Amino acid sequence: MDEDLRLNLDLAETVTGTRSRRSGSLMTYLIFAGIVVLVMVVGFALFFQFHKRSTTDLEPIKNRLKMVEKSLPQLAGLVMELQRSVPNLNAKGEALTQRMDELSQRMDELSHKVAQLQAATVTDKAEGRTPLRAPKESVVKPEKAYHQVQPGDTLYRIAKKYGISVAELCRLNQISTGQAIRPGQKLLISKQGSR
Repeated sequence: MDEDLRLNLDLAETVTGTRSRRSGSLMTYLIFAGIVVLVMVVGFALFFQFHKRSTTDLEPIKNRLKMVEKSLPQLAGLVMELQRSVPNLNAKGEALTQRMDELSQRMDELSHKVAQLQAATVTDKAEGRTPLRAPKESVVKPEKAYHQVQPGDTLYRIAKKYGISVAELCRLNQISTGQAIRPGQKLLISKQGSR
């Protein structure tokens, strides 16, 4: 009998222990499910809140994209125009290169002639001959020259045109560099014997 009682008690403990474990694990599952549901609710709330904000934040970007899309045909036209002008620019570049080569060749020829003249002068001096000079009567002294101011003229442009400094132009005309000039005004460019 003792054995039967012990068996019954063992059986009862086993059954009650299993039930308590089942109820404990069921409780754990319910708590876990509650946490999952709570996290999902909070997640959805945050998602919709940020989603609403992000769509309003995107409006300026959408507007800029629309503006860029509208300007794309104009930009494509400019690109095509530039592509059409490239051959013309290349041809002009080649012409300028050719002209520069011609000028460089001329400069070489002139520097060679100058070197020859210098060598001839040195030879003439060594041999006691006097170099050829132009007669003094043929030297013409420049007369006074004037420039009549045109609309858009500045002291700098006028000075540059005649190869003098702005300071020299102002000195010749007894004016200051900041003084205004008027169209129709005559400015002295060079005096007789000066320059």
